[in-house]
Amino acid sequence: VINAFPVVAALREKFPSSEIVWMTRPEYAALAQESFADSVHACETRGVIPWDWVESESFTHMFCPESRANHEEWQQSGLHAIDFMARKCGVELETRRTWLEPGHTAFREAEEFLKTHDLAHKSFLTVSHMAAYSRQWPHSNLAAVAGECGLPVVVFGGASDPEIPGLISCFGRPFQTVAALIRWSAFYAGPDS
Repeated sequence: VINAFPVVAALREKFPSSEIVWMTRPEYAALAQESFADSVHACETRGVIPWDWVESESFTHMFCPESRANHEEWQQSGLHAIDFMARKCGVELETRRTWLEPGHTAFREAEEFLKTHDLAHKSFLTVSHMAAYSRQWPHSNLAAVAGECGLPVVVFGGASDPEIPGLISCFGRPFQTVAALIRWSAFYAGPDS
């Protein structure tokens, strides 16, 4: 979902007078609402387009750029997911930056997290737990970096991800809170870092 933010921004630039509605699963709806889309429609079943709803809303264009839905085409293209989505939507990207603006609530929750773990701004590293699963960045590398850098390491991930000993887990937090913590960290390592 985060990877699609620059694509939605480019669609906004290309179609300034159009209404842009993002269709996604309910668990991603809150995150998608942080993009430049005008609204978000939550669909229960992945990959099933609610054509009756599309017709009732009188939409004239529909883009389905999801790399997983077009997995074979995406793999053959050799493109990054962001660039693949942009190509499928027919837009040029000014930036591939996937920004997320934390709000007041997110900053407050991030401050509470720092206080709970006795951390100060720019005195800790942040890493994505997801990256720890890849063969290029296994858990052992993550633990080694934490041991060598001398700074506390905050790890982001899903609520059910296993904890890594010696690291500070920040699992299951809202994406806006994660964005605030990344902004306040000395360095972030993760997908597309």
